[in-house]
Amino acid sequence: GGNESLAVLSSSAGSSNAEVKDAAIRALANWPEFPATTALLVITSDPNVTRVHNVLAVQGIARLVKSSDNTPAALRVKTAVAAMHAATRDEDKTLMLSALASIPDRSAGAAIKPFLSLPKYQQEAGLAAMTLAETLRKTDKPAARDLAEAVKQAAVSDAATRRADTLLKKK
Repeated sequence: GGNESLAVLSSSAGSSNAEVKDAAIRALANWPEFPATTALLVITSDPNVTRVHNVLAVQGIARLVKSSDNTPAALRVKTAVAAMHAATRDEDKTLMLSALASIPDRSAGAAIKPFLSLPKYQQEAGLAAMTLAETLRKTDKPAARDLAEAVKQAAVSDAATRRADTLLKKK
């Protein structure tokens, strides 16, 4: 760990030596602290990066977004959204929806809502939205109700609609 090690790995992730590059990207993807997301986002945005490295970087970002409770919510949401846009596989985009569900902030809900209307992401978006809504109910009831209404309107699934109805009936 530490800033010096992170800087060396970040630099090495752009190495022309394939073995050094691979080792650096794998280390960054497993880095324990949120600041590694900066280098991981650079990797995900590189059009010349291999698919494996893109996937590792997105997965590393998702893990850090979920586990970095001390990092401001706005930064976690911004990072998750950027990774979602850079992700090349649908599975990685749904992983980022799950990561967004772990951020107890209305901005995470705003980032999830557009995916409720996209058929290939609807199921995961509905699950993420309801997971987040149930968490937000403790701290931001209007945002929780808004998310539950969005899930209900999207008619994602019977189970998601039942969860939304249950939340909306609570005072």
